[in-house]
Parts: sequence; C-alpha cells; structure tokens
Amino acid sequence: ILGIAIFHLFIISILVRKPCNVIFELVSLFLFDRYPVLQSGAVNVLFLLIFKLTTSIQNNA
Repeated sequence: ILGIAIFHLFIISILVRKPCNVIFELVSLFLFDRYPVLQSGAVNVLFLLIFKLTTSIQNNA
C-alpha cells in the first residue's frame, strides 16, 4: 500500500512540478508522525531517491 501511495505522489509531483518539494515535506512529516516505524533508513532513502528524481525532472523540463 505504501509503495502505491509513494508512486501516486511521484506522479502528482511530476504533474504539479514546482510545489512538489513542499508536498513531499508535508507528506513525509505526516507519514513519520503517523507511523514512527517508517522512520527507518530504508524509507528515508526511498523518499530521498524519489525527491532527487523529481527535482532532476524539474530541472530538465
């Protein structure tokens, strides 16, 4: 379920482009607040990777 949610966020962030940084900040804060288990390194790395991907797409566009 989490993977699907992240994928949808990824799509939305590509569509929205500019505010995607803010969206990711809010979502990660919300998720980490709701589920402290998600504060593991793996999830953080995953978010970082998606974040880097979206920013690089922004720069190329």
